[in-house]
Amino acid sequence: MRGVFEKMGAELHWDPALHQVTAHRAAHEVVLIMGQNTAEVDGAQLPLDQPAMTVLGRTMVVAPGGRASVQAGAGIVVDSDPAMEDLECRNKAAALLAAVPVARRMAAARRPTTPSLGEL
Repeated sequence: MRGVFEKMGAELHWDPALHQVTAHRAAHEVVLIMGQNTAEVDGAQLPLDQPAMTVLGRTMVVAPGGRASVQAGAGIVVDSDPAMEDLECRNKAAALLAAVPVARRMAAARRPTTPSLGEL
């Protein structure tokens, strides 16, 4: 999420003890706690389809409606090859996105089924 928030001009803070990321931009604040299925936006709790999660240091959030947002980055050092760093980021993001169908199936299996009127 860092790349998305920073592109929007937000400042981020990661609290490893709380597994929480907080983004500030102007008078706005977004708080995500890994493992929780809500996001706090300007003090209001908003539901997420799936809990925010980190996978190998990468972040994925699935919003209501099933849209997944992922963040993946690379460790840039003095002798980094930009093309290889770009490929690394793309591969990391692709791995997260490949997990989305599995997460959707798992979520569907956990949802209680509601009987139709004909079954009552």
